[in-house]
Amino acid sequence: MQEFLGTIQGYLDKLTLDHWSGIFAIAILIIIILINKHKVKFQPVIGYLIYMVLFPTKYGLGLMDRIANKYRELVKLYGYISIGIGFLGMLFIVVTLLITVLMWVFQPESQVSQEGFALVLPFTNIPGIGYLSFWHFFISIFVLAFFHELAHGIVARAHNIELKSTGFAFLGIIAPLFPAAFVEPNEEKMKKKSDVVQYSVFAAGPMANFILAFIFALLFIYAFAPMEDAVTEPIGFSYEIIDEEGNPSVEAGIPEEGIISSINNKDVKAYSDFALEMRCVSPGENITIGVGNETYSMTTIEHIEEGLDIGYVGIRPIQNEGRILEEYEQWQGPVVGWLTDLMMWLFILNFAVGLINLLPMGPVDGGRMFGLALENIMGDKNKAYKIWAYVGIFFFAIIILGLLFTYIGNPFVLLK
Repeated sequence: MQEFLGTIQGYLDKLTLDHWSGIFAIAILIIIILINKHKVKFQPVIGYLIYMVLFPTKYGLGLMDRIANKYRELVKLYGYISIGIGFLGMLFIVVTLLITVLMWVFQPESQVSQEGFALVLPFTNIPGIGYLSFWHFFISIFVLAFFHELAHGIVARAHNIELKSTGFAFLGIIAPLFPAAFVEPNEEKMKKKSDVVQYSVFAAGPMANFILAFIFALLFIYAFAPMEDAVTEPIGFSYEIIDEEGNPSVEAGIPEEGIISSINNKDVKAYSDFALEMRCVSPGENITIGVGNETYSMTTIEHIEEGLDIGYVGIRPIQNEGRILEEYEQWQGPVVGWLTDLMMWLFILNFAVGLINLLPMGPVDGGRMFGLALENIMGDKNKAYKIWAYVGIFFFAIIILGLLFTYIGNPFVLLK
């Protein structure tokens, strides 16, 4: 019993303010759902483990009507342009996934093949990007979902398609975690519209996410990133140790968390500095890496990266790190840093979710566009549905395999 309590205490000691604020927010959501249980729709996805909680309302319908009526032709044009962007985005994500599958099979030792896919979840370090806090995640998902569904609704109303309801939703994995929004059109009336109109309604949502991604990218690059540079100084980069046999960093005793600040007694201000030095290091060469105030010696091993035979130390970057200058330590530095990270995640998640929504599978926008296109091309609804189902299952299987490869490794390595 004492050992069990000690383990629990160890986990509690690791919880940060971000963890506690996330736990508090989720608890509030659970209370709100319980209080309004007679008003919500509960849709199980996988039993009671994964589910959707829907809050149907009439809020926003008037706003959509006003925008659609005032800018009807402009909204229609937006929808028509969205069709082209939507199919281009679908082609891009499909080709990207197919190339990934080919790399899994024929280049299983490459870094892309070994990493697979990763879920972008709060409280996690995303390699090459950084730590995703609960509030950055929650705000970003809320913003992208709201404008995604708003775009669907406005384009639908511009074509006089009735909207039954709007609302907010939460995807739950045991607890309600992922905020969402929805617009419920009259499906029967929409099916009576021309194919072009239906395509434009489906594609309007992802298009809105791409526009938001572009806006937030500009804000990040030209406004917030320069402000953050002005209040901080670079001190190195955080990293993740790759879990594999013979890892030089593990054998050297490098801590699992820290900031790499030097290599071979040369200061490292960013990961690019470290990577540049490593390009000159051969397998079997002795090097030193500075983490914090400690220095660790190791011998690199063989690793082929992008066709170059360079030394390998078994770490991957998380993000470049900076230290707030003394004159900005009180509040300016932390606020600027927090807002800069928010702009970055708003860009990344809007772009990623926009593309994922264009996959030709299931009930997502790309799936509905693909299904409608198949019906038109084949002229046989039953045959089109079978192909649509097989294609959807294929891409769903790719995603599941990619997630499994992240945790169990790429099995095709064994065939090499």
